[in-house]
Amino acid sequence: MCIDKTLLSLRERKILCMMAKNHTNIEISKELFLSESTVKFSVRKILEKLSANGRVHAAVIGYKYGIIDID
Repeated sequence: MCIDKTLLSLRERKILCMMAKNHTNIEISKELFLSESTVKFSVRKILEKLSANGRVHAAVIGYKYGIIDID
């Protein structure tokens, strides 16, 4: 599997990074000034784009392919 780093938008990468740090949808929405429904929609799109089975799987894929950094 090869994933293009530009597959996710900047917002999606920010959300994925926060997901990787175990933030809830509510915490992400408050931090990024988004509605919770927007975050939920974005999470679904991230999982779909990365063909991930869940949030942890998406984070692993993100780290593995350099979409997000550990910091």
